[in-house]
Amino acid sequence: MNRALLVALASSSLLATALAAQAPTIAKVEPPNWWADHSINPVRLLIRGRHLAGARLECPRFSCTVTGVSPAGTYAFADVVIPRGTPPGSYPLTLRTAAGSAPVPFAVSAPLPPAVRFQGFNADDVIYLIMPDRFANGSPANDEPAVSQGILDRTKGRRYHGGDLQGVRQRLPYLKDLGITAIWLNPIYDNTNTLDTKEVYDGQATTAYHG
Repeated sequence: MNRALLVALASSSLLATALAAQAPTIAKVEPPNWWADHSINPVRLLIRGRHLAGARLECPRFSCTVTGVSPAGTYAFADVVIPRGTPPGSYPLTLRTAAGSAPVPFAVSAPLPPAVRFQGFNADDVIYLIMPDRFANGSPANDEPAVSQGILDRTKGRRYHGGDLQGVRQRLPYLKDLGITAIWLNPIYDNTNTLDTKEVYDGQATTAYHG
């Protein structure tokens, strides 16, 4: 093996080692905070970032343990125990690997006031299930976004019909007059911008109007 090839192989090995040993970076923490003296304790954190392999977590005021890291090193799970009586405030944590460390933002919030909260449901309640796309079109301005032109058609049962969250807001007085005490919406997410040619009804492509 000639000298030039040996140098190239050595350089490649050093580069691979350097890339593998990059310091961790944190992009997002869920949840970013928790409530003092909450009944759910420990709290499971999902830490998203890069180069998290081999992570351990340092928590100056809490007890915490990393319970798992994704094979790609992009997600880490950690359990954080918040002692009772911990005052509200910012309590940043530190994630460490063999290559370095990164701050993990975390805060303890004041307990939510119990008044008019956490009442549960009883026989006096009425829940109204709403599919927003089919309920009320509160803002025609968003009916035809540039990314999804031509797939709103109220004459077709499986196309988008234009209902939106603004329509729900505008109809809250109507729902209150009906005696509704809570509304249940379909999952809120960004619907697809093209017709679904796999789920076909009566020979017609459909839309994801359930979102």
